[in-house]
Amino acid sequence: MDLLEERLNLEILEKVCRGEGVHFNISQLSDKLKRHRSTIKKRIDNLLKYKVINKPVCPFIYLYLEYPLFVVVFADFPNIKEVEDWIKTDPHIFASYSIREEEYNVMLIEFHKSLTLYQQWREELITKGKIPRRENRRASTSLFFSNDLQIKYAPETSIKVLEKIFEKKKKIEINGYKMDKLDLDILKCLLNGDGIKVNENFLSKKLNSHRKTIENRIKKLISSEIIQTPRCQFPQFFLPANLLLVFSLLDFREIDEKIYETLKGDSHIPLIFKVSIGKYNSLIFSVHESIDTFLAWNINYREQFPNVFGIEKISYLSPRMTIFVDLQKVSMGVIRRKIQELKE
Repeated sequence: MDLLEERLNLEILEKVCRGEGVHFNISQLSDKLKRHRSTIKKRIDNLLKYKVINKPVCPFIYLYLEYPLFVVVFADFPNIKEVEDWIKTDPHIFASYSIREEEYNVMLIEFHKSLTLYQQWREELITKGKIPRRENRRASTSLFFSNDLQIKYAPETSIKVLEKIFEKKKKIEINGYKMDKLDLDILKCLLNGDGIKVNENFLSKKLNSHRKTIENRIKKLISSEIIQTPRCQFPQFFLPANLLLVFSLLDFREIDEKIYETLKGDSHIPLIFKVSIGKYNSLIFSVHESIDTFLAWNINYREQFPNVFGIEKISYLSPRMTIFVDLQKVSMGVIRRKIQELKE
């Protein structure tokens, strides 16, 4: 039987993917970083209080198989509460940004099962009054990407950008919290899953199942690549609140695997797709300190690979432009839908 057709597995996923029964292991971090437990706990409390990171969860990586269609939409929507509420609650939208690009004012990032279901979803939005009819707004532009052609996914890589900035400036401040080397070391551990554990005893009592059964089910869900081991994540999409996210559609004049290998090893890049959209054949999300540092980084690549980088469409997405980001919302929507299907 499919692991996602078993009620207990889905109940476990519902808990651990929203962080229930997932806890910090202060003692492990204390031993690893050779600092007192109370010091480690205070620093973690600050990282959470100032929203440097989210509470730990088990990331639901099966999401990319459940929803193989990754969609970026440039839209013209009225700035009203009803539209904002829809964006924050729709189970297909995990990020939205306020933009000023051509005739568009909103950029949405979505997950869908297929092009057909995406089209049906769009039509229902209009018939249900979630978004205005086309005669009352400019038509949206939707860009479609296949998660099967995702060649890099490393959401934790931004910590390396923070470390480079700290080496250069000897200071980092996020949401008013001034961080030192210990904060960065703790942050790096938490993003990679060190110092975080699943409390099987807690889940056993909650789900009325034997602790060993819970432990074995979680191991199987991890080995089957449905979830990852527990870890913390940045509240923004791939980055902390003091950095800049850059969306780049690129035309590589030559598809050279050496370029992709170089890009995959770049700590500024959490996400890469191979694409076929008009003149473009690659999509890169990259993380930078500022527009200036991005431009210097971009120029360096063009000098390193002359006559390879062609035209480029760039969108800058600063934290201040963020309307909403919550990847867990989409994941929980999938899990709860599967639970409901079993009930029915």
